[in-house]
Amino acid sequence: MAVVLNQLNIATEQAYDSSILNTELLSQDCVALRMLQDNAVRREGNPIKVKVRHKRNNGGAYTGFGPFDTTKVEQLAEGSLNWKNYYVDVTMDEDTIIENTSMNIKQLMGVKSLKSLPAKGKAIINLIGVAMSGAIEDMKHLLATALWQTTPGALDMESIPNIVNMTSTYASIANTALGTFDYDGLTSGSQDNIWAGRVDSNSGTNRSLDEEVLQKVIDDCSIGADVPKWGFCGRDAYRALTLLLEGAKTRPNASVSEIGFTKNIEWVDYGVTFFRDEYCDKNEIYIINPKHMKLFFHPALDMEFSGFKEPTNQPAITGQLKVKLQLWCDDRAKQGLCDDVTV
Repeated sequence: MAVVLNQLNIATEQAYDSSILNTELLSQDCVALRMLQDNAVRREGNPIKVKVRHKRNNGGAYTGFGPFDTTKVEQLAEGSLNWKNYYVDVTMDEDTIIENTSMNIKQLMGVKSLKSLPAKGKAIINLIGVAMSGAIEDMKHLLATALWQTTPGALDMESIPNIVNMTSTYASIANTALGTFDYDGLTSGSQDNIWAGRVDSNSGTNRSLDEEVLQKVIDDCSIGADVPKWGFCGRDAYRALTLLLEGAKTRPNASVSEIGFTKNIEWVDYGVTFFRDEYCDKNEIYIINPKHMKLFFHPALDMEFSGFKEPTNQPAITGQLKVKLQLWCDDRAKQGLCDDVTV
């Protein structure tokens, strides 16, 4: 490696180490991504295990004589998720380098020290800053788009729509594999699958948002103190929500507003804060319990920059911003969706 590449990489690592990158990569466009980033888990291991308790132990009232039912109950089902990788290319092409330093790549690679070229060295560092800023914005967009895609591809991380779904497989466990609850859901009116989201839809036809429909979905996702906290809304759905909650007891969520997401409404009676998310489908409202849905980042590739290198097949200096992550959920029944909502 040329000496100057070493110096460029050292300068880049100092300016953009993992902690700085993680701060810079906090989304200001996609509120769902930002909230999940703020509650992220960093851990090793492959694959990621998803343990689901779907049966209870034997138990009940008894006399002093017993007997007890000691039959072993297989309470836990175990699913798994593979890590997924994302990258954004960071490239400084030769034309840009020439236009800013009056040096081609061969001349730049022959420099022994950037300090010997104060003005040109500063110009190179400025170019790196511009390239990294663009890459950071592109990574935010890439992850936000992946988080909200309806059907993830083989190389993609899991998504909110795939988890909050009545028919999809998640973590290699089919939606019907764990059986049903022994009571009727408010939304469906029947016994719901244990490993599926709580969904109210209108078969693809948009309809006005009904308060009772929204209440039922939230209630279906709630058990005691284990309740949803977030509601992510598309553009039209958020407008419908603001009209629906006029006159209800609401307030802005100050902590969320402080980080820039001012389009939020906390429905006080239910303790759910609703946000307008620009990446969410415009006619959907997702009800999320963050206790059971988290972004996992692998610490070995947690927003890392690969370092610059000189490729053999193009006149440029290139590097990659990379991350290894996955969207984890251990209770799909605590997540809900009001679909086909408009003003």
